[in-house]
Amino acid sequence: MKRVDTSNAEVQLVLKAWVDSLAVWRQSALGLGTARDRSGLAGMPDGVVRNWFGQSAEVVATFPPTVLSIEPIEQGWEIRTLFSATDLLSRHIVPLGILRSAFVRDDKGTWTVESPLLRTTSDWEETRTDRIRYVHPANLKVNKSRAKAASDFVASTAATFGIEPPTRITFYVTNSRDAMSTLLGIEYYSYPPSGLSYPAENIILSGMGDAWYPHELVHIVFRDFDDAHPVVREGVATWLGGSLGEDFSVLLTRYIREKKPTEIPSFVQLFTDPYLPQDDVYIVGAALCKAMYNKAGAKAILELLRSKSTSDAMISITRVLGIEPGDRQETLVPLLTQLLEQSAVDAGR
Repeated sequence: MKRVDTSNAEVQLVLKAWVDSLAVWRQSALGLGTARDRSGLAGMPDGVVRNWFGQSAEVVATFPPTVLSIEPIEQGWEIRTLFSATDLLSRHIVPLGILRSAFVRDDKGTWTVESPLLRTTSDWEETRTDRIRYVHPANLKVNKSRAKAASDFVASTAATFGIEPPTRITFYVTNSRDAMSTLLGIEYYSYPPSGLSYPAENIILSGMGDAWYPHELVHIVFRDFDDAHPVVREGVATWLGGSLGEDFSVLLTRYIREKKPTEIPSFVQLFTDPYLPQDDVYIVGAALCKAMYNKAGAKAILELLRSKSTSDAMISITRVLGIEPGDRQETLVPLLTQLLEQSAVDAGR
């Protein structure tokens, strides 16, 4: 693009470093290699490229990253890159997002990518509880009672499952999805989430403008099980922490009301269909986790979280709930209905 001056020697070096990195990250997304973030910091561009702009091999194989600009900033250069996908039927280009990446020289004089999270929040304010450090813009005030409730929720959830609660959580609060995306260097994204977490680093990012985000807090509590099967990992977080400010019981009620029985995935579909809508994965996964807890307690949930493979997770559930995994038509509608009825009874007590 015209805003990339390839006659500039420094721009040449930065561009080469960036293009080489993109190639490595794309290969890892295609399963052709691994490329971990060497900085160890949450929110670095390598993870953003893989998780936001390369969710499937099909997207990676067809998206053409386009460097839109490389322009000077204080102590370095900023690269703006457009990521897109190609619609295989129409051949139209579908924009996915724009990523800004700042390059600065390290102590050895090498051009390296700076953490957008630390760069963006370097002058933000802090509000603390006994275990959570909230980082937020000066014009966003953290409700201290909500912050205390969040801290208490972490402690009580950990106690229920007999695990050690984290004592230091960093929680970045913004007022919108786009503002949260900026923390990752994302200028534009087609449909950004409302929040996300980096359990290994005990970090939460929120675009909800609130200190209370139980879904992501659950992920932090179960940080040692972050490699669990996605249905289980998100199921536990939705069952205990709800989603987008709504409790699991509310989510389940609406899900059953709005879904036709034939639209609800079978047990096998839930664990094997990679294209299921998020509601199916989160809510039906949560229902299975709650049903297991009701029948076999916290020990069964911890065993389920330790299941790494799809087959191990399915076997763990069938042992407790008696679901027949070999029957591809095994419907989960009765289980969901039973949980809903039980929730109504519990609410009336």
